[in-house]
Amino acid sequence: MEVGPEGRLYSFSPLHVSASRETPYTLGYVDFPCGLRVLAHVRAATGGPEPTCDQSVTLRCDATDWWVVPAEEVSG
Repeated sequence: MEVGPEGRLYSFSPLHVSASRETPYTLGYVDFPCGLRVLAHVRAATGGPEPTCDQSVTLRCDATDWWVVPAEEVSG
């Protein structure tokens, strides 16, 4: 199954409590065109607009982690 890189943010929530990472951070459910829904870390520019439901997002990754960013940040 091929996933990404484009998806839609179904729902999200900012979290203010964690024993393992800096807070606050945002988790959200992302729907991909293949029908898969995943729980993902939603990263946005500091001071940027809040995520919104049904927003286009793009899957990103590095050597140790993966996350989604608003599609506007990728193209802008």
